[in-house]
Amino acid sequence: MVCPRCIEAVEEGLRKNDMQWSSVDLGRVVLTKEPEKKQLEDFSEYINSRGFELIQENKDALVSDIKSGLIRYLEQIESGDEPGNFSDWLSKRLHKNYSYLSDRFSETTGQTIERYYIKLRTERAKELLEADIMQIGEIAHVLGYSSSQHFSAQFKNVTNLSPGKWKKTFEGRKGLVDL
Repeated sequence: MVCPRCIEAVEEGLRKNDMQWSSVDLGRVVLTKEPEKKQLEDFSEYINSRGFELIQENKDALVSDIKSGLIRYLEQIESGDEPGNFSDWLSKRLHKNYSYLSDRFSETTGQTIERYYIKLRTERAKELLEADIMQIGEIAHVLGYSSSQHFSAQFKNVTNLSPGKWKKTFEGRKGLVDL
């Protein structure tokens, strides 16, 4: 799509097929609800008749983008930046509605984005505990937790051990791709 008339044509196709969207940009449509197969076929036929082509994203690539985005988000928190709410941050970064991202992620991985993010922070906490350069309260602060109690509760939920007990028994860490 290269002009306002192109965007209008795509929006018309979305309306004709009762599809729900939040934005249409040059080359990109952000859907707010997963379309039915028939809707998608009819929409594709409509835009093809106007010289456009429907290109759907690869779910695995989207999941990879979400995971790498969350790693970047955590890096920003650790560096002292305040990136804001991660769902808003992720939506802006990937130019997609958060509920859409969440649905695709859960469908593909079998876990929510939030659960993955908790596991990601837990693995980073294990690295910091293993390095033995910070106290538990400092780790909680660096990783963006509201309190060391909240951090400890989430850590224990994931590992079945408190951070202090984990540090003493050191079970090892998982690779980020294995979360």
